[in-house]
Amino acid sequence: MDDHYHMQRMLASVHEQMHGKNAGTYWYAPGAVTLLDAGDQSVSAPMQFGATVAVEPRDDAVVDLRWVYRPLQSDRIRLTDLEPGTAAAREPLAVIWALQAAGHALGGAAVTVHTDVPRGVGTSMSVAIACATGFSLRNCYRLDVSDESMFEIVCAGLQAFEVPGVTIGAVAASILACDGEAIALDRAPSRLPFGIAHAGMRLLVVDTGVRRDLPPEQPVAGTSELDGVRVALERNDFREFGAIMTRSHDAGSTSIEQQVAATAALSAGAFGARATVDGAGRPIVVLVPAAEVATVRRAVAAAYADRGWRQPRFLTSSTVETARAA
Repeated sequence: MDDHYHMQRMLASVHEQMHGKNAGTYWYAPGAVTLLDAGDQSVSAPMQFGATVAVEPRDDAVVDLRWVYRPLQSDRIRLTDLEPGTAAAREPLAVIWALQAAGHALGGAAVTVHTDVPRGVGTSMSVAIACATGFSLRNCYRLDVSDESMFEIVCAGLQAFEVPGVTIGAVAASILACDGEAIALDRAPSRLPFGIAHAGMRLLVVDTGVRRDLPPEQPVAGTSELDGVRVALERNDFREFGAIMTRSHDAGSTSIEQQVAATAALSAGAFGARATVDGAGRPIVVLVPAAEVATVRRAVAAAYADRGWRQPRFLTSSTVETARAA
């Protein structure tokens, strides 16, 4: 039996222990990574690390939010008290508020969250949690909400609750992208071909271990670069796309750990590398041929060891499981 089966059984068991009954709905949504950012324009791709959210409807107008890996943490709040600025900036609470604000009636919910990896490592787990929550609620309450509307609702909730380190592009990638696609955001989301697995490429996320309370501005690329991205991806030219990624990396606005990791990765054969922000985390994302992943990892690890830094964490992504019922 695969890891997903065991994870779902564990989530079901934890949900029943915490809430006293089985969940009616389980939904998975992938995390995402920002590959290029030009302010109001961006390119993001889903990752193969995500979140699964179990939901059981309640009829007492109460939200009871629990976390698999934080069993002592409980957020319990009445729907009437759920407002930005008064409730904690938890992703599921933000989405529940946004659904109600959009006119969808909810009676309450027992919610349990499982994530593949922690927040801040570079895979937008906050986005994955929010999107999986939205889909679970849509399913268990049979809400008439299209994927495109869910994208707008999730964005509205995360922005209203000021959940840190999330981007609109990452939300679009988690909700709207299929395997082998990236999402370009330019006034409205559009799909781009991004068949890295078929092309023998991988996305390597390097969690530098750096955490900052206040996120800096994302390094940005000029709008002309986004036009180049479309051309490169339509031609399946990942070497050119990697070069565009690297040009968007702003060494002046990154941590020294990000800069060292990006330089080492490029020197070891990566096609592209850029710094990014994931909540408090300061990771980098690297585009690398599959055959060179181990070499790039060793190079980055060696660069950190030479400086006496704690070793970074590596996450490699190729094929992606898109948002679906779990």
